[in-house]
Amino acid sequence: MFPTRLNLIPPDKKRRIHKIIIFQSIKNFFELLLIIACLGGIVLLGSEMILQERYNDLTLNIVSLNNRNMSANRQINAINRRIKEINNIQSMYIVWTPILTQLAAGVPSGVVLSTMDINAKTKKLSLTGHADTRDDLLLFQRNLQTNNCPNILCVDTLPIPPSLLTQQQDINFHLKATMTKK
Repeated sequence: MFPTRLNLIPPDKKRRIHKIIIFQSIKNFFELLLIIACLGGIVLLGSEMILQERYNDLTLNIVSLNNRNMSANRQINAINRRIKEINNIQSMYIVWTPILTQLAAGVPSGVVLSTMDINAKTKKLSLTGHADTRDDLLLFQRNLQTNNCPNILCVDTLPIPPSLLTQQQDINFHLKATMTKK
């Protein structure tokens, strides 16, 4: 047999009790959500403190490593700067020995050079000297202009002034030549 329940509460109060039960259920649900959110916040705060401590340790290690290697880094940077300067200087360097050997090979026995001025920037060559004969001077001009030059600078034109060509012997000359870059 089933126990009988008598419900003698008026319907208006039943509705009110039913609303209170629903309200209490919703309130309990939100309290549970609030407790879960508080526990999550506590976990996140603890995690943040642990991560912050690890970050500080890592930063301290990096700074100490940088401080230990600072002098080595400065030396490496100084060496790199010097290497760049040396490379710049070497790129401007011209090997003069082959050029001078070529010029010397073009001088015949009757010609004596007293000065030679080579300007690599303007590619100008200035020669002063003495030729025994006009033929020696013309041979000198031909030798310098037709010389196969494996070098960086080669004599392109070497004009002889007409006043020098009128002299037969004992010619003191000052010639200006242009050079080309090979």
